[in-house]
Amino acid sequence: MRDNCLSSQCRHPTSFEKNYDISEVIEPPKPLKVQLTDNELIIDWDENPAHRSFFLVPWLMSHAYDGNQETQPISENILWDKAWLDANSDDRQTWTN
Repeated sequence: MRDNCLSSQCRHPTSFEKNYDISEVIEPPKPLKVQLTDNELIIDWDENPAHRSFFLVPWLMSHAYDGNQETQPISENILWDKAWLDANSDDRQTWTN
């Protein structure tokens, strides 16, 4: 889960490229606190400095590896051209919150 964090500290805000490199971590990431709401999973990681990850439940369900989801995710290829990025720039904020 730590490697998939979508926060602005872990992903570049415009390119969405990973800033956090889990291969550079000596100890495996450990959750310090986990909270599940109706819409999101919040994980506080046992790290210094402290880090918090937010995952929207629909995102988690569409990226689950167990294959037991109630609804199967719809796979759609999206081309990331300038027009698409301009049209979806507001959505990117919800991905990283």
